[in-house]
Amino acid sequence: AAVGWAANAEGCAGGPLAVLIIAIIAAECGKAVSKETKVDILVTPAVTIVVGMRIMGTMLISSLIIFPALTAMRVFSRFRQVVVCAAVVSTVCFLVGLMLSCVYSLPTGAAVVGVNVLAFGLFTLIGRARGAR
Repeated sequence: AAVGWAANAEGCAGGPLAVLIIAIIAAECGKAVSKETKVDILVTPAVTIVVGMRIMGTMLISSLIIFPALTAMRVFSRFRQVVVCAAVVSTVCFLVGLMLSCVYSLPTGAAVVGVNVLAFGLFTLIGRARGAR
């Protein structure tokens, strides 16, 4: 939401202003939870978003950040398990989407988002079968 707001407010596709707004919001949220704000918690997502938007576009980078976390939370409830599973899901979905894009001449962004949606559906079914959420 902050990236979209920053992009619309400045009339451009995100960029440094969007990352600055996200960093400020994350820092303030971090201060509300803990007295210490870790620099790497702010820098890593900021660099990922800036580089990703330049290379892949806003919609694709949003799906690569949001979908894997939501997918992992369908099966796991502990933070560490969710983070590890989200990293694996993100990597696998990206690679499968990239391969589908090459083999079937699909748009790369659409293929990756489609694979993420399928993974989300699969993990939702697995979570319901396990009774997790």
